[in-house]
Amino acid sequence: MIHFFEGDYALLSDFLGTTLDFNKVQNLLLGEALFNLKESAYVSSVYDDAYLVQPENQNALFELFYIINPAYFKIVSQQLSQPKDQRILQIDYLKYQEVDSEIIPEQIKINAVEASSETIIELEFKSVSLNEKLNFPFKIPSGFEAIELK
Repeated sequence: MIHFFEGDYALLSDFLGTTLDFNKVQNLLLGEALFNLKESAYVSSVYDDAYLVQPENQNALFELFYIINPAYFKIVSQQLSQPKDQRILQIDYLKYQEVDSEIIPEQIKINAVEASSETIIELEFKSVSLNEKLNFPFKIPSGFEAIELK
């Protein structure tokens, strides 16, 4: 069954436990860092066969980690934890693909944990086109089932 989601950023933010906006959702889907890496100093270290990048001074409210593939400098995993609230958001990029000379995710797994509740979202992009003009309004094709978030 193919699914679709219809909702706003506030609903996604509540669902995943972190504030999201257009740029953060776009970054999530493109395998980019959720937060602007230019806004503060980061340190890196070798982690297995990748780089571990984290803020030089972790925020008191949340901890942030990025694991980056050194071959094409795309994120393998990004993790945001809020220990005080018992929240963890982990976004793993399981597979990348090349589309129009761009490296973009093909499979993404999102794991959102809050206390004893866990939500797992798996995304697989079967067909991708970049930088094309979009024509709205749109119609959800038959055979798609709405995802209801509660």
